[in-house]
Amino acid sequence: MEKTEKKQKSLLQAMERVVELSKDSQLSKEFFRKAKKEIKQLADSYGITERQAVFFCVCMERGPRRVDYDDLAHHLEVSKIHMLSYAEDIDALVRRRLIRYRDAQDEEEFDVPVPEEYNEFDVMHIDLDDEERLLSEMMNELDEETVIALCMGYWLGNL
Repeated sequence: MEKTEKKQKSLLQAMERVVELSKDSQLSKEFFRKAKKEIKQLADSYGITERQAVFFCVCMERGPRRVDYDDLAHHLEVSKIHMLSYAEDIDALVRRRLIRYRDAQDEEEFDVPVPEEYNEFDVMHIDLDDEERLLSEMMNELDEETVIALCMGYWLGNL
């Protein structure tokens, strides 16, 4: 087996272990203790922080498709509000081009690029569904305070 194949395999094994241990972990100290070796390996390999490595693994597990803060919160068993406190970590993953925002108007959703179609100069574009496009057009016509109230109601499960 070639050295790069071994490294890829061990990175995939590390991701798998992080995903398994992070499920319902609430990002506890115990989880970070159990997965310390794998998280550090991934963080070092991708040049990201250890917490970002955890989020990246969960996105990889859920991808390549749309992933949002609710998906991460559900996997980690934390509240959506708590998950939103890690927005800077998600932004850092986007800047590193490990994940990308799905649409400039909807920055709480992101996806994992499909490896065959992804390179440093080409980011695959995924169109919004018709229902989402209609919602986006409606939201553009509302004033900012109404949009914020609707979003908070949605995030809190009141809509």
